Amino acid sequence: MNWDKQSVAAVVIGALVLIGWFIYGPQMTGGDAPEEAAVEEVKSDEAESAEKTGGSEAAAPKQAEAKKPAVEEAKKPAVEVDKEVIKPIEAVSISAGGSTYYIQPAYGTVEKVVFSEKFLHNKDKKSPIELTGNFDRPDFRIFGIRPEDGEFRCVEIIASKKVSDSEYTLSRRLDNGVVITTNYKADGEYGLQVSVKFSNPTDKSIAMQPLLVSAGDMQPWPRLSGDKPNSSSDVMTLEYCTESNKTEYEKSSIDEDDLKELQGKPVRWFGTTNRFFAMLIKPAEGGMMQFERMPLEEKKEYAVNASAQFKSFTLAPNGEKEFKFDYFLGPKFPKNLEAFDPEARDVMHLGWFPFGFLAHIMLKVMNLIYALIGSFGVSIILLTLLVRMLFFPITMKANDSMREMQVLAPKLKEIREKYKNEPVIAQTKMSELYREHKVNPLSGCLPMLIQIPVFIALYYALGSAAELRHQSFLWIKDLAQPDTVFTVFGLGINPLIIAWTALMVVQQKLTPTAMDPMQAKIMLVMPLVMLFILYTLPAALTLYWTVSQMFSIAQLIYQNKRRKKLDSAQKPQDNTTEKPKVVRS
Repeated sequence: MNWDKQSVAAVVIGALVLIGWFIYGPQMTGGDAPEEAAVEEVKSDEAESAEKTGGSEAAAPKQAEAKKPAVEEAKKPAVEVDKEVIKPIEAVSISAGGSTYYIQPAYGTVEKVVFSEKFLHNKDKKSPIELTGNFDRPDFRIFGIRPEDGEFRCVEIIASKKVSDSEYTLSRRLDNGVVITTNYKADGEYGLQVSVKFSNPTDKSIAMQPLLVSAGDMQPWPRLSGDKPNSSSDVMTLEYCTESNKTEYEKSSIDEDDLKELQGKPVRWFGTTNRFFAMLIKPAEGGMMQFERMPLEEKKEYAVNASAQFKSFTLAPNGEKEFKFDYFLGPKFPKNLEAFDPEARDVMHLGWFPFGFLAHIMLKVMNLIYALIGSFGVSIILLTLLVRMLFFPITMKANDSMREMQVLAPKLKEIREKYKNEPVIAQTKMSELYREHKVNPLSGCLPMLIQIPVFIALYYALGSAAELRHQSFLWIKDLAQPDTVFTVFGLGINPLIIAWTALMVVQQKLTPTAMDPMQAKIMLVMPLVMLFILYTLPAALTLYWTVSQMFSIAQLIYQNKRRKKLDSAQKPQDNTTEKPKVVRS
């Protein structure tokens, strides 16, 4: 009788353990697996019993009973709808280059991306910048896939395998029996490759809803990085590349009607960007884009989610369908954007041709100098001097022409006043004066016009270069921010832009001009107007302008001394004419 009670107790305990295994086993397997594990798979009870050797004859019937439900489950692989949904467990991380990706096995999402020491948060300049989801959807973070209406219900983690430090594979069973196998591979500095395979192990067809695949939530740059806001930092853009390889963009602040017009467009790749960061997705089979805005806590700012849309499909019995995606999640470095897609470098917004073309050249030259020198501040100075030396002959020609015009200014004024009621005659007389003195009135302007595209390109390049963030030089703490040294009554004192304004006044005094006194006074006010408009520009730009201004002043001083020497050398020659001798009788 005692033996029977023990047998009954053993059977009851075994049944409880078996029931507990079916309920909690899948969660324990997914949650307890460490990140370093090479392979962690949820094994069936029948596989475990097959591995065991030996055992009592009394245990054999119990093992046979344990096998029986597993065989029945194999015949009917669809999981019951009322199965408990897997809860979030410890995230698995993979990394490569400058990024670490944290993956939540319960949802199959990339819930967070942490960047290396290259991009630190401005709060303490020690903590890395992190990309996380801003929308209240745990299954739809940086990367996530879900039905258009609702969400996937994962009831079992079948396999969780970290292939290497940069690759991870996850298999999950949904409540409708479909198995989703996702492979994540960190690629290069800021790239992520994802493949998602839907498998139907049942003997019936399963209809799948239209899918949405998240490409991440972008927020304004100051909020993401802790940097001080400026004129360009709050701008977010919706980027996309059409099937004809044409890149286009819209500001994220467009109205709802314009936003709706973008929905459902077939594209090669698309995403969102702010001042320095980009989040882009490129489906292998193409897809349709969708953008969604969500107000943040203060209601004055908002985050923007980009997601790829795919039409509904049906999984045949034992059939499967696979989707592949390339992601770019990181700072807008030209070489990394080009590695993602040759057209993706356009998201830097360096201006139309030829400004964009020249700006990319300037960035490459700056980075090349930095690789040799090791200082971005010195690189900007050397790049500025290099550009000014290239245009040195052209600038000299323009300055000489303006000086010649300055000499003719009184005569030109006299002609205008004399023939003020006869403009045709006045123009004829002035043309004759130009020909007589061999002066081209446009020769002072054309050389300057040639330089304008290069200077605009430098403006775009230095204002958009993510490489310059947190790069210090002399008293400048961050070349991507104004060079504020202290604050007076809430106003930051920025030495470079103040020095540039003063140098601009000096240059105006030295530059030859044919303007009348009133025009000259108006031009003296221009530096103050420019100071007001450009006061909060990044230090990289004001450093470039200040060095360029100093070079211009040095060139003007050199040319003025050179002109004086030439003039003094010509005066004796003008007085060398021999006077006729007077013959006295």
